[in-house]
Amino acid sequence: MNINKLATLQNPDGGFGYFHGMGASWRDVTTEKALKRMYFLGLDPSRPLLRKTLDYLNKCLSGEAKIPDRVEKVINWELFSELMFSGWLAFFDCLTEKARLIREKWREVIEAAVKEGKFNYHEYELAFQNVFGRKKARERILNPASFYLVALLKNHLSPEAAEAYCEYLLETGVYYIYSKPLRPLPGELADIRSFYLLEAVKLIAVYASDKRKFAYVWEWITRGRHPDGNWYLGELKADGMIFPVSGSWRDRVNKTRDVTRYLNAVLRALAI
Repeated sequence: MNINKLATLQNPDGGFGYFHGMGASWRDVTTEKALKRMYFLGLDPSRPLLRKTLDYLNKCLSGEAKIPDRVEKVINWELFSELMFSGWLAFFDCLTEKARLIREKWREVIEAAVKEGKFNYHEYELAFQNVFGRKKARERILNPASFYLVALLKNHLSPEAAEAYCEYLLETGVYYIYSKPLRPLPGELADIRSFYLLEAVKLIAVYASDKRKFAYVWEWITRGRHPDGNWYLGELKADGMIFPVSGSWRDRVNKTRDVTRYLNAVLRALAI
């Protein structure tokens, strides 16, 4: 999907139909898929297409608008919805006052879950219910490794909590992005799944005070760099989300440009 295609799919309210996907077909372009694609296309909030969607998120968070998704009964849907909207607003650095209040509650939960320098899931469960109320019977507690929470709390945890949370995410991955441990690495860089792993690494790198813990990722990426500074990953296939960015990959120049730009962005995030 390019920008023009996304514009034709956007509803007058700024959304794209279903938000998170509950009730949607895997083929549907949900609001969340559109947000991801706009991010990978390099749009910033000044662009009308993205601005309109972020305004829609603000309205959903304030209760002025409602997403059409089917309510998930196994979780606290209201709490989850607020986290989704706030997480995406934080991801694009467009937090509202209500989103900041939500972020503060989640900061309290995550920091209370850190004991002796480590993230403790049992303590997380206790802190979650202490802040948000006791969960109902058969109700699941929200995943502390979700993309929304990782996006929401960037640059907002104490140094000790940020480091412990980062270590926890290395062990679990980032739910909704790459839900597997981020170490050890898979063997092939020329696999689109490897780029979802790299996206998860890029997201959590902000939590690490010492980026040397990502040296293994840095080495994995740079091992495949050509002497001319580019990456030529002939077997890599575009997924329609991360890639392509600069036009059709039938033109190999576009493919090389897209891949090289992305991998250099990951290396900058790691800043070793």
